[in-house]
Amino acid sequence: MGVGGVSYWGGESAFIINRFGILTGSGHKHFEAKAGVCYSAGDDLQGLSPSALIGYRKQKPDSGYVFRTGIGY
Repeated sequence: MGVGGVSYWGGESAFIINRFGILTGSGHKHFEAKAGVCYSAGDDLQGLSPSALIGYRKQKPDSGYVFRTGIGY
């Protein structure tokens, strides 16, 4: 679950993202997929919209380094 904010040209809007996901793979290479909803509360946008993400993650088990790339809506 994530919480954040975004600003637009003319104002600001707060949003709450609630996504659930899976992380597959073994070793240090993983595929991830998440889906859920985003609630926007602002002047320009208001209400629920879908939220999704797919990505690739490379992380060694005992390392603090994570390489992650993906695309989301």
